[in-house]
Amino acid sequence: MTLRNKTFSNFMISGLSCIGNELSITECNSQPWLNSSCSYSVPLELECKTYVSLQYGVSKYYGRVELRLQEMYQGTYGSLCGSGFSSNDADVICKIVGAPTYGNATVYTNNVFGSPSYNFVIEQLNCSGKENDLQECQSKPWSGTSHMCNSSNTAVAINCRPNTPTRLQGIDPSNGVVEVFFDAAWYTMCGYNFDFKEAAVVCNKLGYKIGKPDPKYDYSYALVRGMSCNGDEKDISQCQFSSQWSTGYCPDASSQFSQKAGVTCSDNRVRLVSNVNNYQGRVEFQYFGVWGTVCNANFSQNDARVICKLAGYETLRYVI
Repeated sequence: MTLRNKTFSNFMISGLSCIGNELSITECNSQPWLNSSCSYSVPLELECKTYVSLQYGVSKYYGRVELRLQEMYQGTYGSLCGSGFSSNDADVICKIVGAPTYGNATVYTNNVFGSPSYNFVIEQLNCSGKENDLQECQSKPWSGTSHMCNSSNTAVAINCRPNTPTRLQGIDPSNGVVEVFFDAAWYTMCGYNFDFKEAAVVCNKLGYKIGKPDPKYDYSYALVRGMSCNGDEKDISQCQFSSQWSTGYCPDASSQFSQKAGVTCSDNRVRLVSNVNNYQGRVEFQYFGVWGTVCNANFSQNDARVICKLAGYETLRYVI
């Protein structure tokens, strides 16, 4: 709740003093109610919610959590410490910022958007997920004084909508420069340190089973720099980044001519080659357009079951 003064209207209640559990303002103590203007003070205005925003990210639903403190803290801005921050806490914040859907937010507690220059004000936030305001959640007392989180207790960032529009720009649908949609336009990604794990995330998101880096070079602006993935993320926004998303030239640019992230994606097809029928024969697999065979050394029944499933068959009879 934020307290603000405003200099208009007639004055009716002076010296209002409530305990906090009253059901009506008439149950609070005050001076006699009057129908006149204030002599030495002005009418009071309330904001009965905590102002929360997500800053420095891709959109208003993705960024570092920032909140505005009450008037008693001089209207300053603050942040959240990341220790113990949960998906329930993230759901409440996503609800506050107006995300159309929430419940699968991605949480970052590694200063992915940098350390804030102002104070950390909420520690050990503990929400159930059903609250509509952070003040309804449990936490340590809010602090408006100088306070910093320790090295393992860093600023919180949230992605309320982990679904970044992504496409490949090239002559082949499975090969091209990686582009992401940001601020009403499509932008490329820097290719520096873009490797197999990052390519796998992009290709999997686009519906392919495997991917490999295939760098491209041009003069265009890029958006994403220093992306680092584990390889199993469902969206590139769930990866780590060395800097916030913003348009500019890549760090390796020479006269603005730089390496951009490109990929070649594949479905990793498997087939059984035989003159008898199509459900038995020599195992061949396609890797980025080239067919090859599988050596039989240490080949097991479990390996065979996987190959049969990839070839479109649910059961294995025996290994020839």
